[in-house]
Amino acid sequence: MTEVVQTIVRYGFDTLDLDLLSAYCYPHNVRSKRVHFKKAALPMKEL
Repeated sequence: MTEVVQTIVRYGFDTLDLDLLSAYCYPHNVRSKRVHFKKAALPMKEL
Protein backbone atom coordinates (compact mmCIF):
# COMPACT_ATOMS: atom_id res chain seq x y z
CA MET A 1 0.00 0.00 0.00
CA THR A 2 2.82 2.40 0.70
CA GLU A 3 3.88 2.25 -2.97
CA VAL A 4 0.41 3.48 -3.93
CA VAL A 5 0.70 6.37 -1.50
CA GLN A 6 4.11 7.32 -2.92
CA THR A 7 2.72 7.28 -6.46
CA ILE A 8 -0.29 9.41 -5.51
CA VAL A 9 1.86 11.94 -3.65
CA ARG A 10 4.35 12.19 -6.51
CA TYR A 11 1.54 12.59 -9.06
CA GLY A 12 -0.20 15.25 -6.97
CA PHE A 13 2.89 17.40 -6.51
CA ASP A 14 4.72 16.79 -9.78
CA THR A 15 1.91 16.46 -12.33
CA LEU A 16 -0.98 18.38 -10.79
CA ASP A 17 1.31 20.96 -9.15
CA LEU A 18 -0.57 20.79 -5.85
CA ASP A 19 0.66 22.67 -2.79
CA LEU A 20 -1.02 20.45 -0.22
CA LEU A 21 -2.32 16.90 0.10
CA SER A 22 -4.55 15.72 2.93
CA ALA A 23 -5.28 12.18 3.98
CA TYR A 24 -7.72 10.86 6.56
CA CYS A 25 -8.47 7.54 8.15
CA TYR A 26 -10.69 6.18 10.89
CA PRO A 27 -8.97 6.11 14.30
CA HIS A 28 -9.64 2.37 14.64
CA ASN A 29 -8.05 1.55 11.25
CA VAL A 30 -4.59 0.57 12.50
CA ARG A 31 -3.20 -0.45 9.11
CA SER A 32 -4.20 2.82 7.48
CA LYS A 33 -2.78 4.82 10.39
CA ARG A 34 0.52 2.97 9.98
CA VAL A 35 0.73 4.04 6.32
CA HIS A 36 -0.10 7.63 7.29
CA PHE A 37 2.63 7.79 9.91
CA LYS A 38 5.15 6.03 7.69
CA LYS A 39 4.64 8.44 4.76
CA ALA A 40 3.45 11.61 6.48
CA ALA A 41 5.58 14.72 6.24
CA LEU A 42 3.84 16.31 9.20
CA PRO A 43 2.36 14.79 12.36
CA MET A 44 -1.30 13.81 12.27
CA LYS A 45 -3.93 14.36 14.88
CA GLU A 46 -7.23 12.64 15.47
CA LEU A 47 -10.36 14.72 15.03
